[in-house]
Amino acid sequence: MGRVSQLAGADVWGARGAFGRGTGLNIKDLTPRLPHRADSGQAKASDCVRVPVPDAAALRDPLARSCGVQGRIRKRRLLLRAGATRIHLDRVDGLGDFMELEVVLIDGQADAEGAAVAETMMQALGLADAERVAGAYLDLLPK
Repeated sequence: MGRVSQLAGADVWGARGAFGRGTGLNIKDLTPRLPHRADSGQAKASDCVRVPVPDAAALRDPLARSCGVQGRIRKRRLLLRAGATRIHLDRVDGLGDFMELEVVLIDGQADAEGAAVAETMMQALGLADAERVAGAYLDLLPK
């Protein structure tokens, strides 16, 4: 697995508001984001568009009015790195503790290669048979 290191400034506590059912549109750390990924418990590609704006907090009200508010998640994230893999250790209010592996691919690298790296790391961590979560934290909250 190689050396694991903590990323500088990567112990964060924050909230994320999600707007519009099924869009994935959210504001995280005052930056609007529109992630695109399949809701599957298996390794999957994720493509996220980030849009820097001068006052992202000011977007919350118009987004809520036009798209509706799907919910709000509060979490603390410890971010580690092992090679090209970002390890997210999350403590989510009302849900508990989670781990996410994010393998950062280089240009030309196939999604299958990234999935293989993640699976190898899961085995090295003793988590090969761990339950996989599909969807977002917001989907896991009681309705």
